[in-house]
Amino acid sequence: MPLMAFPSLRRLLPLSLVCLALAAAFLVSTQPTAAQTALSPFEQEVLNLVNQKRQAVGLTPLTVDARLVQAARDHNARMIATGQFSHQVTGELPLCASGTNNDRFDAVGYAWTACAENIAAGQTTPQQVMDAWMNSAGHKANILNPGYRHIGIGYATGGPYGYYWTQDFGAGGGSTAPLPTAPAPTATPRPANTPVPTPTQAPSASGLAITRATYLQAYRYVYIEATSGNPAATLYAYNATTGQYLGTLTGNSSGRYNGYFYSYTNPGRVTVKSSTGLTATAAVTVQ
Repeated sequence: MPLMAFPSLRRLLPLSLVCLALAAAFLVSTQPTAAQTALSPFEQEVLNLVNQKRQAVGLTPLTVDARLVQAARDHNARMIATGQFSHQVTGELPLCASGTNNDRFDAVGYAWTACAENIAAGQTTPQQVMDAWMNSAGHKANILNPGYRHIGIGYATGGPYGYYWTQDFGAGGGSTAPLPTAPAPTATPRPANTPVPTPTQAPSASGLAITRATYLQAYRYVYIEATSGNPAATLYAYNATTGQYLGTLTGNSSGRYNGYFYSYTNPGRVTVKSSTGLTATAAVTVQ
């Protein structure tokens, strides 16, 4: 379960990398605030843990910045797509480079004065990855650095290690943009030439139903269709066996939802949970 930390002050601090292999136990999460609901459930749990650690030593909690969220999620997607574990993978801009408009934070519009990143792979829960980071001096120093004001968190599945985590820290940038919507765990688009079927089951008056769950074996994607009697509800997909978050389904005004979610192996069964409190579970067929 590899880890790497990268702290930098623009034009002041040199690059520093730390690699470790660590693991630990599971987290019971706290409730997100309204301003943070665009984070996925696992990303939100990591944020809660970071701010708990900071508050425990008298530090100001970090604020989520939309641009750093984008940077963190994009980096996970690139690590998965390339099969590389690094702060800079092939074809990617460097992190925390001196000067302006030539690094990953600059690329998303975050004009930083202090910049850092923690990455990890292989840990399956927010508690595991936070325990790993907090037991590493370099990663802990980033989390508890009093100079940072903003954070972006990314969680994704796929690639050689199965689970990828990125924390991007910054100061000096601020954010006025809204948070991005919670994505499928990777930024990889759905497989080409795969049609989106029409659901065969209409939404019930107030219920939730999974109308299709298919594992596209050649692409390692789970395709899920669901219906909800409340078209304003948000539907979240999970691996029913492990509880791993897969992603958020996309819906329309008629109460029909669907989504493609990367999964290295067939989950066997999936669960869809509605923001209204309803839950549905279905077996996954293989295609």
